[in-house]
Amino acid sequence: MRITLLILLLALSACAGRPGGSTAAPETAPEAAPEPQNPAVIALLEEAERQQAAGRLDLASSALERAIRISPRDPVLRVRLAWLRIDQNDPFQAKALARMAVVYARDPDIQADAWEVIAAAERAIGNQVEATLAEQEAARLRD
Repeated sequence: MRITLLILLLALSACAGRPGGSTAAPETAPEAAPEPQNPAVIALLEEAERQQAAGRLDLASSALERAIRISPRDPVLRVRLAWLRIDQNDPFQAKALARMAVVYARDPDIQADAWEVIAAAERAIGNQVEATLAEQEAARLRD
């Protein structure tokens, strides 16, 4: 079941960067350009960083969750919150957040970041095979 889900996610991530199924779309197409960030999201990210640096993971988590409510399709926010969930010993939530980041991300580097979170979460859960597969996918995306 998990392997099937991983294969499905791999297939989805391969399609995520090709709107409309076109493989000829230039990289500088308007839909591939990053969206400018909302000032409220930037402020919440800064707040999350301050809280995390101070060891207040719950407050950092709250700030990131609010940022996601403002910008729900921002994969970077989901990756940041996923790493925080790893720090909070919640690998299942981290994995779910990272999977959504893979779906939303068009940038292969962001997708690779998400796959690295998935690998860390799988390792924390005790799924070494799935962790290795996720690491391989992250490496593939970075090449």
